[in-house]
Amino acid sequence: MQEQDEDRKRIIVVIVGTMLLLVTIIAVSLINIIPKLGKVEVYVGYAPFIAEVTLNGEVVKNNEKNYLKKGDYELKVSLEGFKTLEKKVTINDETKTIFGSIVANTEDGKKIANDKLKDYAVVQSLAGEALSKEGEKNLERWPIIRKLPLSNSLYKIGYVVEDDEIELTVSAYSAYVDTAVEKLLEIAYSANDGLEKYNIAFKDYNPDLAGKFVKNEESAPIEYIKRGFADVGEFNYIVGEQNDEYFYAKISTGLKEHYNLVHSRLVLKKNGNSWNLVSVVSPILNVYNTEDVPEEIIRAANKL
Repeated sequence: MQEQDEDRKRIIVVIVGTMLLLVTIIAVSLINIIPKLGKVEVYVGYAPFIAEVTLNGEVVKNNEKNYLKKGDYELKVSLEGFKTLEKKVTINDETKTIFGSIVANTEDGKKIANDKLKDYAVVQSLAGEALSKEGEKNLERWPIIRKLPLSNSLYKIGYVVEDDEIELTVSAYSAYVDTAVEKLLEIAYSANDGLEKYNIAFKDYNPDLAGKFVKNEESAPIEYIKRGFADVGEFNYIVGEQNDEYFYAKISTGLKEHYNLVHSRLVLKKNGNSWNLVSVVSPILNVYNTEDVPEEIIRAANKL
């Protein structure tokens, strides 16, 4: 009799233990599943991976999978020593990854970027995978990538694809910017492509002279440019053409013997008897840095 009681107790203990184990498993499963309901698993990776990534102001894990609600987000990637990236992204059922990189804008930032080259390689690999998946579709959209990346001892020309957008990157010090730009123009035209549709980032050189331009009342476009850049040292020559209300030009600053010769392009628009500078002053113009100017004018300026 006593043995039967002991057997019953053991059976009860086993049953209760099994039920508790099942309840625990179900509870843990619910804890893991409930936060993911109605969300999409998305890998988020922005190099360098020590950067902080936020979506609508909330920090998400960088270089990891996140579970995100579908919808539109304001994405921000920031790290001291780097230019902050801010853009809009959309998460839907098709979204598997959002990735990219930020560019160093200080010496400390450049040191960090050099230490984190593996992070950038991961992102570049993701970009390659994205391009591979899109295949000919992307090659048709961006013919120039058939010729890139390109690297030698003087400059590096590459590209980054972020969330279905492409950015061309040019890494060259001022002495070699002209060489890099001429090569970029050459490969664009050889691919039957135009640079006006591409966002272009100069990594080691700030090309925009627009902040040094002084508005004036000269009526002749070349004189207007000369007067506007009167305080810019080593300002050499201007060539340009007029197309109705627009005047596009290529100017030269610096000296070859000083290893700082750079050709820049700009666009003026007629303003009464004078002109307005309506573009950046940069080696390459495009629809991103020269808004509200017709693409055919930008294209013509780049061909000067």
